[in-house]
Amino acid sequence: MKLVHLTIVFTTFACLILGLSSCSSKPQTLPNSPFTPGQVSMTLKKDVTTKQDVLNTFGSPNIVTQDSDNNSIWTYQKNASITKNDSSNFYWTVILVGGQSNDGGIMNSTRTMTMIITFKGNTVENFKTLATNF
Repeated sequence: MKLVHLTIVFTTFACLILGLSSCSSKPQTLPNSPFTPGQVSMTLKKDVTTKQDVLNTFGSPNIVTQDSDNNSIWTYQKNASITKNDSSNFYWTVILVGGQSNDGGIMNSTRTMTMIITFKGNTVENFKTLATNF
């Protein structure tokens, strides 16, 4: 009878540890975004990339204006807020039970990307980007 009781206690303890091992949070990451300086440089080619190419890749601009030479200027402004939680990792073996925790708390950061594209006719004449991360 004691052996049965001891087996139940051990099984319950093992299930509890296995349940706790799945209680860890992972940092959130941004999905792949075309709004990074590198992606913009790879996508936009002067005198090659068309307005339709830009629309397909980046979507509609936030602001559309014209300069004194009647060239179209498209401005994109994108913001992202990232929140990372601290994580805990639990582990167990037949002999050892333990855990690991990061005491970093919650970390918030904000990323901003501004992109200004000048079109001459239907193709990109020039573009500028500004990225901030704080």
